[in-house]
Amino acid sequence: RPKARPGTQNAPTDAPMLVAEMQDDIKEALRQAVASPTQPAPTQPAPEPQQIAQLIDTSLTPRARPQDLLPDQPTPPNQPEVVSRVSTSGGRHWGINVGKYTSRHQAERILLKTALLEVDTLDGSLRRVVKQNSGYAANFLGLSQETADLACRRLQARKLSCTTIGPPPG
Repeated sequence: RPKARPGTQNAPTDAPMLVAEMQDDIKEALRQAVASPTQPAPTQPAPEPQQIAQLIDTSLTPRARPQDLLPDQPTPPNQPEVVSRVSTSGGRHWGINVGKYTSRHQAERILLKTALLEVDTLDGSLRRVVKQNSGYAANFLGLSQETADLACRRLQARKLSCTTIGPPPG
């Protein structure tokens, strides 16, 4: 007797009977197949090479596009396509500078340490090392004015240098 699956109330009691009936059906189908002679598949002559070439040509010819998929008005051939993007900055044109360093490595290291210290205020900002004549500036960019001011105040409270960077003029 088969076991019941967990969560079911009664095990199937007629399962052995169903298996026996299926076995009888299979045996009967086999008897009929052996008793009746099978008809051999009709043989067809092999196609001529010319027929094969014609079939290949027609199968590779592209079909016309359905009319319901064609655009209503075609675009003029020499008309430039205008592509525009929506600003993703959301008014985040401010940033902060956390110092100037003699090597790019030092600037990147300070940016990483500062980002870990102020993860709440600097999350989502861009860390940028800018090469200048006097060295490498370590900047966080893409902040709102309020977030830049808050981040600088918090860093200065930890005795770290910080200055806010306003948006470029224009």
